[in-house]
Amino acid sequence: MERTRWTDELIDERMQAIDEKFDRLFTELLTLRQEMHAGFSELRAEMVAFHRQVTLIVAGLAVALIGLLGAIVAQG
Repeated sequence: MERTRWTDELIDERMQAIDEKFDRLFTELLTLRQEMHAGFSELRAEMVAFHRQVTLIVAGLAVALIGLLGAIVAQG
């Protein structure tokens, strides 16, 4: 069985390959992070719009309830 001798050139080639793989990994992670940030920004905007709608509905119900109570008091 022949044993591979690790010369400086072989070590440099292997390290270069490892560096390239890490560079690709970091690029993919950065892309994923940017996509997640964009998605969370969209989600936040939708949550703000939903909050606004719920607030308007609750305010409308409160006004209707006050008007109903006023009508009941006015009759009685």
